Amino acid sequence: MVDAKCFECGATYKLSDAGKGKARFEPHQVEVKCANPECKTSIFAWGSEIENGRGWKCKVCGGKNDIKLMIQHHPATAFEATNPAGGAHDPD
Repeated sequence: MVDAKCFECGATYKLSDAGKGKARFEPHQVEVKCANPECKTSIFAWGSEIENGRGWKCKVCGGKNDIKLMIQHHPATAFEATNPAGGAHDPD
């Protein structure tokens, strides 16, 4: 299996040997659910479309779904609060 990307639109695929000199193209798509908790609708977006700032209007509930980069805060333990590492760091 080999990863491939369309030169024109950026869509990504998995290519595999289908035998007899033919190739099988499998689209790299991701199921993304509408963020409205009352709506159970999903879309299948290309992996290349999943990026900060993109989004779509739900065809069922009419709401707008935005893909956002998120920062989540976790309170420090007592030890961490008195000994801060400072600056950005890898959480692992």
